[in-house]
Amino acid sequence: FATQTKEDVCAPVGFAYLDWAAAHAGLPFVAIGGIKEHNIAQVAAHGARCCALVSELVGAPDIAEKVRAVRAAMHANNV
Repeated sequence: FATQTKEDVCAPVGFAYLDWAAAHAGLPFVAIGGIKEHNIAQVAAHGARCCALVSELVGAPDIAEKVRAVRAAMHANNV
């Protein structure tokens, strides 16, 4: 997913790359870039077991509530 957090990044690599990383990395990795509460399930479905969210959390009106919601989405999807 495209990120709004940084300007000097490459284009999103997409789910094919995430599928490849999950199958071949051989060590834990972190999915990052445009990940939001609503797309955690998609990221998990492509093999991510760890993901980073920045703007979704720091831009939330109620950060504590957003953290709870994101944690619930992560746990529900084995992230």
